Amino acid sequence: MARDPLLILQTVRRRSVEAARAALGECLAAEAGIAARIQAIDDAAQGDRAAHATFAEAHQFLEMFARRQASRDEERCSAAADLTAAQARSATARAAVVAARTAAEAVETLIEERAVAAAAAAMQRDQHALDDIARTRGLDGSGGGGAR
Repeated sequence: MARDPLLILQTVRRRSVEAARAALGECLAAEAGIAARIQAIDDAAQGDRAAHATFAEAHQFLEMFARRQASRDEERCSAAADLTAAQARSATARAAVVAARTAAEAVETLIEERAVAAAAAAMQRDQHALDDIARTRGLDGSGGGGAR
């Protein structure tokens, strides 16, 4: 017995949805990692500012803090660029999930419509069979609907 091509297509579409979701999950995880890295950079900068204020002779350490801040700013700028790229990849992955899910829903809708049509056709065949039985019984007089 040959398998229904629509059921095979439905399985393929479901797998593509799961693959797209997995890819989106990876993109979101990477995005969260980069956001955490940016937060760590910001927290370190805040810690340095707090430490700078506590030194009695902070002016002596000003150059050290300035160099460290410049390095941190470059690192944060790089991380921000990485975050922007990761967000773009996430947006693309979201679009892929939507497209895969839409394709899967289209196949499911088609399968449901065909099932409804097949059920209607079966009901129509059954009704025709019942009508034929009723006509046959009505013609030979054994239908019980004779004259009184």
